[in-house]
Amino acid sequence: MKALLALALVGCQQSTPVPAAPPPGPKVPARPPDAAAPTAIQAKDLFDHPEWIGTVVHVDLDAPMRDAEYSSIAEHGELDVELEDVGANRLALARADHTPITMAGTIAPVHVVATLREGRHGLRLEATSIEHFARPAPIAIAHPSDILKDRAKFSGVMVTFEADWLVGFEVSVVDQGIWMDLYPDAKQICEPPPPRSPHLMDSHTYRVRVVGMAHTAGHYGHMSMGDGMIMATEVVYLDPKRPACR
Repeated sequence: MKALLALALVGCQQSTPVPAAPPPGPKVPARPPDAAAPTAIQAKDLFDHPEWIGTVVHVDLDAPMRDAEYSSIAEHGELDVELEDVGANRLALARADHTPITMAGTIAPVHVVATLREGRHGLRLEATSIEHFARPAPIAIAHPSDILKDRAKFSGVMVTFEADWLVGFEVSVVDQGIWMDLYPDAKQICEPPPPRSPHLMDSHTYRVRVVGMAHTAGHYGHMSMGDGMIMATEVVYLDPKRPACR
């Protein structure tokens, strides 16, 4: 009897279905050695974090960049990134493999993956990847000086507006306290011919529609006369006498 009972128990165990093993979950990528380095960094933030030096960082660069032909600071094959709101510090952009960077192929804005190093005049990015990205749509404001009403909100933000631009010798303002400068590759649409003036220091006023990046964290322009600045990417000269330029 005991033998028959044991055989019955074995048969029951063999007939019980064994649940299938669960499918493997998604593979979690190995954490890279530099995982502590933050992502989506704005370039001026690099100067506030010396602990990032020696790590790989992902940086958005949207500032004028000049090579050795146009900058006395840039090394051959590298670019001087002219950041605002970092004092006298400078940022150099180079390729990690030492191949030269040409201005024709590196016009802001670009997203850079690079190792952050100390540089001769501040910091240096040794890039393994440089990729262009599209700027966000600008925020429409009524007056250029509106950027000073909320400095934190508008710092490094693209804006658009219409204003009178007073430009001439040591002056370039679009509103009370707002200096305006142009990116090296800024579009100027319906630009009028240069004024014929016998005086070098004469200034002129143009009605313009502007798209540009707002800067609000320092003082800008000649003699630091601006409490804010617009770095224009596009300037349309508005002329009621020219239908195409309205």
